[in-house]
Amino acid sequence: MIARTSHYPQSHHFLDECDRRGILVFTEIPGWQHIGDGDWKMQACLNARDMICQFRNHPSIMIWGVRINESGDDDAFYTETNRIAHDLDD
Repeated sequence: MIARTSHYPQSHHFLDECDRRGILVFTEIPGWQHIGDGDWKMQACLNARDMICQFRNHPSIMIWGVRINESGDDDAFYTETNRIAHDLDD
């Protein structure tokens, strides 16, 4: 079984239960359909970093979603969010 999370940070209790039950998790940074200005992008990058640092010890997490769900392409922004993910979890 796979659970996809989205749009907001997840509860550690939920992820603990996924770990316990062997449910794989695709977790994503907060956001939906909108990419904002430079300050917004900087916060989204901090959110990606925080998500990975907080949750990287959960064996249930199989993938880090570092794109804003249903948003347009922004190559520079997504290159940075991907870099963050790879730097923190190779």
